[in-house]
Amino acid sequence: MRVRVPLPLFYLLLFYMLSYLVNSCPSFFFYCMQRDKKRVDSLIINNNSSHYYLTVHRDSLLKSILFLFLDMNCQAKLLIDIVGSDFPYKKNRFYVFYNILSLLYGGRFFVSCSVSELDKISSVVPLFSAASWYEREIWDMYGIHFDGHPDLRRILTDYGFQGHPLRKDFPLSGFIELYYNERLHSIVYQPVSFIQEYRHFDTLSPWEWIN
Repeated sequence: MRVRVPLPLFYLLLFYMLSYLVNSCPSFFFYCMQRDKKRVDSLIINNNSSHYYLTVHRDSLLKSILFLFLDMNCQAKLLIDIVGSDFPYKKNRFYVFYNILSLLYGGRFFVSCSVSELDKISSVVPLFSAASWYEREIWDMYGIHFDGHPDLRRILTDYGFQGHPLRKDFPLSGFIELYYNERLHSIVYQPVSFIQEYRHFDTLSPWEWIN
């Protein structure tokens, strides 16, 4: 015996099913991510349940982002940006933050992990092609190595640049300067040299002068 469901009732049931799925997403996501304690160090959900802050171990970074990408209750398909930061007083001084958006549910996932100067983290380029330039920029500025990146080269500094600018481990003037030599008709690299009269100057600001 077949039972026919009226069309308005069918749409009503479908609406309630989708509503239940959206509302149960934070609970389901929290449950799945907390099952493996080695994967997630901390998880914070804000009051309106649309922003998720995850701190994961570097070895589980790719697995955690893959879960967000594939899970039906997350569907985090759009990478907004990747940001790096440096905290020199910490053992794992570098932090990498991933901002991923779910267009289907409107949720934002902020995934972060910490690494030291010698550690490597997995590249997410196989999942998000837009991550290529972000990871190259972080590598150029901080020296964080992304394992599995198809083309990890400098993107902001010169190819012959030594070191990483945002590590702040070298003088602001640098060690090497380059200029165009008119005689050689080429770019020349040489050690930085300062004229003596520029070594001594007054640092007082004229706007802060007190009579």
